Formats: sequence, C-alpha cells, structure tokens
Amino acid sequence: MINDRQRGELREIKCSHCGHKQPILEVGLRPSGWLRPADIRDDRTMQKSTVPWAVFRGDPRPDDSVQGGVGNCWFVCALSVLAQVAPHVLRKCFVTDELNRAGVYRLRLNAEGVWHVVTVDDLLPVNALDCAAYTKPSRRSLWGPLLEKAAAKMHGSYESLAGGTFAEAFNMLTGCPTQRVALDKYSSTGGA
Repeated sequence: MINDRQRGELREIKCSHCGHKQPILEVGLRPSGWLRPADIRDDRTMQKSTVPWAVFRGDPRPDDSVQGGVGNCWFVCALSVLAQVAPHVLRKCFVTDELNRAGVYRLRLNAEGVWHVVTVDDLLPVNALDCAAYTKPSRRSLWGPLLEKAAAKMHGSYESLAGGTFAEAFNMLTGCPTQRVALDKYSSTGGA
C-alpha cells in the first residue's frame, strides 16, 4: 500500500453506506480493533517479534514512544522530554511497573491538582495491519501506550487527547504547576 501511494497509484474504497471514497491506506491505518502486546506487529518491520515485552526496558528513552494516529503530539512530546530529563518521574506514574500475565496496570495521573489512580488493561488499539494505532511502542516498552491509555480513560476517550498543550501533559504526568510565558513580547536585546 505504501509503495502504491509513493507511485501515485493508491486505490480508493467506496463507502457502501454514503458512497464517499477514501484512500485505502487511510482506511487501513484507522483503529479497527484491540490486541494484547504479544499480537501487535512492529509498524516498521511488520513482524511480530520474539523479544519479550516489558513495561520499562531499562530507563525510559525519548524514542520509546512515537506519535500514532491521534493528534496527541503534545502528550508524546511530554513523554519524550520526561524520559530524557527525569525518567524517574515517569516511573512514579506506575503503581504496577512490571509486566504481568493478567495485563492489568494501575497508573497515577494528576488532574487539576489531584492525583488519580487509573486502572487499565494492556489491550491496545490497533489498525487493520495489527500495528499500534495511537502511541507506538519502541523497544517493546509498554510505558508510553499505557500512560496514553490511562490519560484517555481519565479524559473519556482517545479522541479527547487530540489537541492539547505540553503544559497540560506535563502537569498530568508530574503534578507540577505550569505557567505559559509569551516570549514574543520581549525583544532580542532583552527588554520588553
């Protein structure tokens, strides 16, 4: 499908209900089901790996989580920054920090100054290719998709994560107050 798109030969699918046409690639990348980690394909190799999954594989790294199909770059950015400068803070979000057979995890997230413990399972949304549809795990580390699922649960849905600010995500993950400073009001010489 991707090679067809690069050649400009992308086929379209016609909706049987309304007749609207959509590129087949776009339809294939939409969330279409839920899978446990062992059944998810890597979106780069399209293979299922035999490497075991882990909640954390060593210290969290900025490239452990990659943005997927929902507009939550603000959230993934905060995950990456915290993984780079304060990985211990990400670890503190996890009450359950080890992989378990039941696939049930408890996480701590902050909302409006109050810490909430959110329970999620490890069924993750996937597209028609059986790849993670939203935050994509790298190095077979689940911490990013699990934090995203907990945030989606706390806010009502994955779609509610489409659009936000780094400050909102930073506050949700750390509990630290944030402040926005408009730098465009200051000149390059240092004064207002």
